[in-house]
Amino acid sequence: MTLDNNSLAKIFEGYDEKISDSSKALEVIMTNIVNHFSKNTDAVITERIVRNYIETTWEPTVWAYLCNLTEQKANMHDWRTFLVFIVDNKVNGNRISRTNPTRDSKELCEINACETEPTEWDHVLPHSWGGPNESWNYKHLCQLHNRMKASSLSMFTRLVRDDPDYGQSFVEWIKGLNLEN
Repeated sequence: MTLDNNSLAKIFEGYDEKISDSSKALEVIMTNIVNHFSKNTDAVITERIVRNYIETTWEPTVWAYLCNLTEQKANMHDWRTFLVFIVDNKVNGNRISRTNPTRDSKELCEINACETEPTEWDHVLPHSWGGPNESWNYKHLCQLHNRMKASSLSMFTRLVRDDPDYGQSFVEWIKGLNLEN
């Protein structure tokens, strides 16, 4: 493929959607919390510590943004549990092993308007962030789009908000997280 303006427009199609304030809030919170706790590696990470950090660092509207992201299906406790899980995976390295999906592959890359054959499975909630090996968390992408996405949270935050099936599966997964804190 030659990289003229039409080719570039096709590559980036599907990536230029407006990201909601709730989606931005989630991405900023996740990144900020992981960065904060990465600097304090001696701390035992519990839901209470994460909650206290968020409540002293972020305004109360943060919880409203997160609850609105899932249309109130995930409450503040669910989000705190999720954030503790993310911090534990990123900071403590308690990652799940990567596996291949058990769902049917697609004929075309799952990025809107891409007409390339998909060759790679992508974790929508990135594996590096603790994304589960669940069929709802996979997209079949071409190599280029998978590399462009990498560990970005933008597709994840957009699908949590805009895709009812993905959002519901995500909420069910959060509610099933069992953290002993």
